[in-house]
Amino acid sequence: MSVENKAGSASQIPKMRAWRSRDLLILLAAGAALALPSASFADGVPPPSFTLQATGATSVSTGGTITGTTTNTVIEGGTQISTATAAYGLGDASVSANGSTVGGLNTAVSSAEAVVIYYLQAVQTGSTPVPVNFVPLIFSGSVTTSASGIQADSSASFETPAGSIDACSKSTGPCGSPASNSATLTYNASPGSIYDIEVNAGGGSGVGSGTWFASADPEVEIDPSFAYASDFTVEFSAGASSGSGGTNPPPTVPEPSNLALLSMGLSALLGLTAICKRLGS
Repeated sequence: MSVENKAGSASQIPKMRAWRSRDLLILLAAGAALALPSASFADGVPPPSFTLQATGATSVSTGGTITGTTTNTVIEGGTQISTATAAYGLGDASVSANGSTVGGLNTAVSSAEAVVIYYLQAVQTGSTPVPVNFVPLIFSGSVTTSASGIQADSSASFETPAGSIDACSKSTGPCGSPASNSATLTYNASPGSIYDIEVNAGGGSGVGSGTWFASADPEVEIDPSFAYASDFTVEFSAGASSGSGGTNPPPTVPEPSNLALLSMGLSALLGLTAICKRLGS
């Protein structure tokens, strides 16, 4: 082989290595793109909704407390006060309502209601040796009511996919549920399916003096006896989450959205292309 041919062959070696490096980088980029998460489960959980109503106050659709007062100025009139409170955070909702009427037969009517609706889904975060078709959830909570006077009543409930926990009180007789109630319900949730939870409390009084109260304070968690409890978590509305150990762990770090992942992948590929061009030049 001539010196010229040897030089020509030697000049091709860096370019061949560059092409091999380019192919390797493209394969690595493709593998990295496949390894990116396909979706963010927390992105698909709807936000919570609130309803706060009280006689004498303007109804609102946010969490907090509202109080209304109304006075009946006619003969033998009276005054009423109504209050409703709703709060939500980290998958934990609580509601309460109370009121009273003071005066004669023409007392103004007291009434109030607080409602929180939120959503959840069971999400797999770890690997399991077998496919898991359901995740057992535990819904527990207490609901409390009271009512006294000439005519007053109140009710509270915690409504779940497994059923509801109810309580009610009525000053004129039985109402069909205990005045206070606490229970634990279990439900086999399908991973990835979204379920709605409603917590409500309300009541009223009138036709003379009366006082009433209602509250509900529930909890949701993965059954700790579930064999794969550590491989799942519960994603709640507003991005809050609960692991198998309880309902108030630190908030999870939000996962990147699909658009963000696509942008990251394209940026990585463009960067690798530029490197390959420099290697091939």
